[in-house]
Amino acid sequence: MRVTAELDLPHFLRVLPWAALCVVVLCLLGWRESPRDREGRPYLLTPANRAIRAYMSVCTGWRREMDRIRLELLAEDGTEDFYSRSVRMQQLYEQAVGLQTAVARRSAPAALLGLRQRFSTAAGLLASAARYSLEPVQAAGDRQKRDEALASLESLLGEIDAILAELEEGR
Repeated sequence: MRVTAELDLPHFLRVLPWAALCVVVLCLLGWRESPRDREGRPYLLTPANRAIRAYMSVCTGWRREMDRIRLELLAEDGTEDFYSRSVRMQQLYEQAVGLQTAVARRSAPAALLGLRQRFSTAAGLLASAARYSLEPVQAAGDRQKRDEALASLESLLGEIDAILAELEEGR
């Protein structure tokens, strides 16, 4: 006759190994999937950090769009007829005003209000330059105003690039 002794463990002791295993798996998964900075250290993606990263992403898109519009404003194609040039300049003006509106409507995190102000000014200068380019036959004064707006825009875009690079580096 064989006697077996059965040990009656409390319920929490039976669940404890499974709970510990789940905690270990979740910790490993979190360690592997958490966002990291340039040095490879994980950082917390708090709502403020997430808002800054989202705004920086939008700013990068705005910067590319400003460059595209500025380069198209500067492109003088002598083969273009009067109507085609007018239509192209009208489209560029509408795009510049749309960009200015997008910059004005987008709220910025408190840490990036200075950057938002610079983008707002740059978008205004771009819209002004596009407006001065709309004139069918540009008077000397209009061409000078356009060139002044583009020169101011160029220096402001340099400042914006420096700020974006510094923020990107500090991420």
